[in-house]
Amino acid sequence: MPNDPPRVGVYAYGHKATDVFLDPAAGTINFDYFKPYFDQVALPVDLARDCLGRSYSQWQRAQQGCVRFLPLSRLREHPRIPSYRDVCHELVDHTTIAGFRLSGPLSMWNSPVLLRTTPCVFVSHRWQTPDAPDRDGTRLQEILERLNGVAGDDEDVYVWIDYCCLPQRSTTALSAEDQAALASGLAFLPEIVKSCDILILDSSDYMDRVWCYTELFVWLTKLVEIESQFFGERIFGSVVSRRTPATRPRPSGKTDSGQGFVRENVTFRGYPGDPAALEAIYRPIFDYVASAKDSAGYNMGAYEHEYVPELITFMCNAWHLLGQKQCAVATDRELCLKVITKALTFSNRYGS
Repeated sequence: MPNDPPRVGVYAYGHKATDVFLDPAAGTINFDYFKPYFDQVALPVDLARDCLGRSYSQWQRAQQGCVRFLPLSRLREHPRIPSYRDVCHELVDHTTIAGFRLSGPLSMWNSPVLLRTTPCVFVSHRWQTPDAPDRDGTRLQEILERLNGVAGDDEDVYVWIDYCCLPQRSTTALSAEDQAALASGLAFLPEIVKSCDILILDSSDYMDRVWCYTELFVWLTKLVEIESQFFGERIFGSVVSRRTPATRPRPSGKTDSGQGFVRENVTFRGYPGDPAALEAIYRPIFDYVASAKDSAGYNMGAYEHEYVPELITFMCNAWHLLGQKQCAVATDRELCLKVITKALTFSNRYGS
C-alpha cells in the first residue's frame, strides 16, 4: 500500500544464530546485536529486553495473575462507570465464569449474536477526562444500550472495563496490593482482549490515543489468528474456534490482507472510523504473520534465529507508531509496547 509506514528494524533473513543469541541453545538474546536497530526508533534497549525477556521461547508459560470481571447485572446498578474502589468486592475471578477461559473459545467472525461463544465482553473506550472515563454517565448508557438485546441473561454476562477491573493511578499512591493487581492485569491484557468479545465505544480521537490503539491492535492480531486458522494455518495457537474452514465460506471480494473480513468484524463491534485506518494496522500484522510462518517453516521453535529478528523488527515498527499517539502518562507507551509484543508471541500456553 502506498501509505504503509516505513519498515524499520533488522528484517528476518541473513542472521546467524550466534549473532542473534549469546547462548543459542538457551535462547539467550544478544540485545547488543540489535541495538543499532533499536536506536533507529529511539527504543531503549532495557525496554526491548523487558518486553522479550532475557531468553526467548514462544512456548514459555505466562505467570498466573489476577483477571476479574464485573457482572453486567452489577454494572446496571450504577449511574456511571464505577471505579475499581467502588466495585472491587463485586468482581468475579475469571476461573469461576462458566464458558470462559483465557485464550478459550471466541466469538465468530461477523456473528449475528455478540456473545455467541463467550460470556465476557472487553470494553475499549476513550476516557472523557484524564481522571474520569464517564463523568456524566453517557458512556455507561452507551454500553448498556449496545448490550441490550444481545446479551441475554445478565447473570451470564461479564464485562471488563479498565476503570472497573483494575486499580487506577490517582493522586494517592496505590497500595502494594493494588499495585500488584494493576501490574498483573496489564500483563494479561492481550489474553483478556483475545479471550473476550469486544465492544468499541466511539470517540472522535479514538485512534489517536495510545491505549485505544493498543487494544484495537490486539483485537486485530486475534482476527489474523482466526483468519489463518479458518484456512488451515495457525501461528499463535491462542484461538479456539467453533467453525472449521469447510463451514465458513471465504468472503466475496476478500483481499490477501483481509480488508472485508476486518471491516465487517470491527464495524460490527462499534468501530465508526475510517476503514483505511484499520487496514493500516491489520496489514503489517498480516504481513508479519506471513513472514514469521515463512521464516519458521511452520515450526518456529526450530528457526528462532530467523523469527526473533522478525519479531524485533515488528516491535521497532510498533514503537515508532506508538510514538505518534497521545497518552496521559509517558510510561504508558512502554506498557503498550509490552502488550503488543506479548500479543504477537504467546502461543499454546493454556492447553487446547
